[in-house]
Amino acid sequence: MTMNQQRNRLLAGCRCAIVLLFFGMHSLGFAQQKVIQQLKNADVIYDSERGFQFVDSIRKYVKLNPETRVLLLEKLAVRCLETDRYNLLSKYSIEGIQLARALGKDSSHAFFYKFLGISQNYNRKVDDAISSFKSSIRIAEANHLNYILATNYNNIGGILVDRKQFDEAEKYLLKSIELSTKNGMISKRNQLMSSRILATLYVRMNKKEKCIPIFEMVERESRLLKDTNLICGALVFYTEFLRQNNQKELALKKVEEAVVMMRKFPDKHSLFSTLSTYVSLLEELKRYPEAYEISREQLRTYVAIYNDVNQQQMNELETRFKTQQWKEAQKLAAANANALKKKNQLYVLILAVLIALIVIVVLLIYVRNQKRKNALLRFVQQERLGAIVEGEEKERSRIARELHDGVVQELTALKLQLRATDLEQNEQLANFYHRLDQTAHEIRNISYEMMPVTLRDLGLIPALEDLLQRSFNTLEIDFEIDTVGMEERLPEKVETAIFRITQEL
Repeated sequence: MTMNQQRNRLLAGCRCAIVLLFFGMHSLGFAQQKVIQQLKNADVIYDSERGFQFVDSIRKYVKLNPETRVLLLEKLAVRCLETDRYNLLSKYSIEGIQLARALGKDSSHAFFYKFLGISQNYNRKVDDAISSFKSSIRIAEANHLNYILATNYNNIGGILVDRKQFDEAEKYLLKSIELSTKNGMISKRNQLMSSRILATLYVRMNKKEKCIPIFEMVERESRLLKDTNLICGALVFYTEFLRQNNQKELALKKVEEAVVMMRKFPDKHSLFSTLSTYVSLLEELKRYPEAYEISREQLRTYVAIYNDVNQQQMNELETRFKTQQWKEAQKLAAANANALKKKNQLYVLILAVLIALIVIVVLLIYVRNQKRKNALLRFVQQERLGAIVEGEEKERSRIARELHDGVVQELTALKLQLRATDLEQNEQLANFYHRLDQTAHEIRNISYEMMPVTLRDLGLIPALEDLLQRSFNTLEIDFEIDTVGMEERLPEKVETAIFRITQEL
């Protein structure tokens, strides 16, 4: 494959990866848009319980990105408040606070603090609730979120009314009304709620001249908004005021209208509370048969609330049980996966150990073979060297023997023949004899050095003594040889080697 072909193949792979990444991101974005549309569709589900179940199903079965999850948690918080799931409201609000803070979504951050305060207030953690509302206020003020700011003022004002801190409550409620009025229709409902609480505050403060116009305004504006909850709330609290001021017939008309309106809606808690006021008012007017019938309706409403609560608790228990089952299944699956992973790791470890053992055995065999090979090579070299040395010694012995037995004998015989001849003795002949003796002596020395007869016949020690005697004789140097453990002769090759080493020194 050429370099151009490799480059083209690499570029094609990169293009495919980019296309797949684009389509994956597009599909993920499309899925998130679909979820957002479903959450918007949930707003038109007027049954609070059905709305909660619908939104909660999205939470359970759809994987969301952080931004979409914040929107989902906002919808869940509203539905939890509508269905009185205050513990879940607290849980989702805390999660929403953390997620919104991480994403830098200030409006959602303030929103979740507000709903956390609502859940804490319901659970009678009033100080914590006020702290959460004030945290929401700080975020809303910093980001000019006037709608959330107004609702938080309303919530704190309501708590302070219940705690009978009337002066401080009045300040918060007036702030809420002022901000809501500036916000316009978006805060109209909050304005009317704050006004109704303010009227109740004035009732408790015995400021009747202030509360009557506020009750009438709240009732009138609520009817214009066609907000049933606001209308009923205004009628019920106005009823309590009229009842305390002995205007019972007018109060009866107000509460009857509120009951008629509440019967059309599924808010059983508000209906029960209103029926209780209705019964008390009928009894005060001594209209006992009607009070009895309304009491029966009140009892049926209480039973329905009890059944709903039980059903809700059963549903929550079932959900918890299924969730626990799912978690146990996940744990079991994780444990099985972990066991399989450990099993595979054990197999890999065993395989690695076996491979390591095989490698070690192969290396040991290789090292042993190399040692044998090197030993054999050294043995062959030693044998070869020994053969060379032995051959050299044999050749030396042969030459020495031939010199000693041949040349030296011939020279000796020649000398004897010359002596036996009656030649005239003169100086030249004497010189010839001397040279002949000297030559014979040198040949004997050469023959001795090549193969000393003493070494061959008597052994190493006598041969060394003879060698040193020959070497030091002319120098008049005394010497002495000490030996240990040399009672028996050494092998011939060893003696020859030691003698040759000494000879070379």
